[in-house]
Amino acid sequence: MSGMMPPPGAKDGVLRHEDAFDVPVVVRSAPANRPRKPEQKAKQPWPSNDQVPMPGWYLATALWREILKHAAEVGRDVSDWLFSLPQLAGQELMARLFPLQAYLSLEHGTPRPHAAAAGRRLTASVVYAHGTEVSARAAFAYRLGMSMAQWACRGLMGLGPTTHVEVEGPAGIMAFTEQGKRPDLWGRHSTDPQEWWLVEAKSAAKLGLPNLRNGHEQLKAGSALMGTLPHRLLLCGTSIYDYVFMTIDDIPLGAPGAHGSAALGPASPDTPENHLDDDDDLLLRVTEAHLLTYAHLRYGQSDLRLVPLSSRRLPRPVHRAGSLTAVEEDTATDAIRTRLRNASPANRESLRNQLQFSDYLSAPVPGMDVHLGMSRELFGACERLFRERARVAEEELPSDSAARVRRPGLPDQGAPMAAEDTEVIRMLGLDVDSPLSTEENAEERRFRDARMRMEERNRRDRSRVREEVRRAYQEAQHSAWPEILQRDEPPLDYGAGRLEGISGADQSYISIRSAGPLLNQPIPQQPRD
Repeated sequence: MSGMMPPPGAKDGVLRHEDAFDVPVVVRSAPANRPRKPEQKAKQPWPSNDQVPMPGWYLATALWREILKHAAEVGRDVSDWLFSLPQLAGQELMARLFPLQAYLSLEHGTPRPHAAAAGRRLTASVVYAHGTEVSARAAFAYRLGMSMAQWACRGLMGLGPTTHVEVEGPAGIMAFTEQGKRPDLWGRHSTDPQEWWLVEAKSAAKLGLPNLRNGHEQLKAGSALMGTLPHRLLLCGTSIYDYVFMTIDDIPLGAPGAHGSAALGPASPDTPENHLDDDDDLLLRVTEAHLLTYAHLRYGQSDLRLVPLSSRRLPRPVHRAGSLTAVEEDTATDAIRTRLRNASPANRESLRNQLQFSDYLSAPVPGMDVHLGMSRELFGACERLFRERARVAEEELPSDSAARVRRPGLPDQGAPMAAEDTEVIRMLGLDVDSPLSTEENAEERRFRDARMRMEERNRRDRSRVREEVRRAYQEAQHSAWPEILQRDEPPLDYGAGRLEGISGADQSYISIRSAGPLLNQPIPQQPRD
């Protein structure tokens, strides 16, 4: 038994996080058949260096709260209705988060090949595996695949904010927004020589080689549009069968040195977003990524709270993969909250004005035990950007756009579909060439043309808007919440009964109920008479 003991001095820094679980990940250079028995191959921990690691098997330990955070931030652009109906932002957040909560479970007591492993795996529930229609499983697979790809690229490998190619292409390449084969997402990496990353997400109960080959073709089509720009192609596959595991194919570009899983370097002391105070373009990208959460906080939620946190930016824990800091390991925040609880009302206000204090605005997602939030600086930046984009939308979008969203017309003329749409339709067993999947009416075309004009104006105004967002970010540092919100200050919330996470990198916050269904141990059933 002595050979099974961890080395002297090893710290068990994960098991106290009630939502931690392990994800087997294989890094390869090309799509291949679905691996067999990943749990027996994934032994070494994921390296904490914000790079694409060398090919091989890894066991990455994640926090469920971080997966949900990435799920809320990844997806298609929803600005066509967000500016007209911002109070519906909460429903879009539900659509992104609820399928994951509904169909996944944690399996306890799995092998722990190293001391940092959690000893739990993420599995599909019995309801998903045996009680759910094919259409629901297909939609769930798409959402899970996008969320896990976002977690892998942003949380594990240090990629900056991602953008769906329907919104714009990397480096302003307009061809990415046209219909046809293309990857899902792109982003910029601050330390990778191949700074532009193209990301394709695939997921299925048993993700096989045909789906991965389709993703490979989409990445190659995107690569052809990049010209001489240094870029990396990443195909992120998520399989749900038995339990969640991932394949990450780091696709070569053909030329020597054009890509590669470099030898592991030293651990990165920060992530790209730690430079929000001095990188205006990065600040704008982060602000764009959080507009949905902002709209929910500003327009869709009255149950606002202020979460007191330490303003000190903690380094990422070396014992766990991912970019989120669990509040239960943040001793500075714990000390701040203790001082606030014990202070009189007058002294409490004085304490909150000190530099080491920060308070994030937070609110629950409707119908869920998930709270999302952000710093006042990021909120101020989002408010300025939202107003700028809303003004352009009001001038360019059809005046009946809100009615169009609520009452879509029947399709009457053909139009090409996005590759991911056709893929989901095939998964549902439908004919891709049927009227249901290929036709679109004149109203839809009119709306799409207006959106293209709106996006072109946003590109032309980008330099000016970037300066406006920076100014709003700085102004919010010196503004009180009642002034920003134009209402009474929300009450303080100390996170009782919840598992909280801080992303110091992009100044965002998430919490989940510690007794949520996914995290509960099964309750033994009473014997029947």
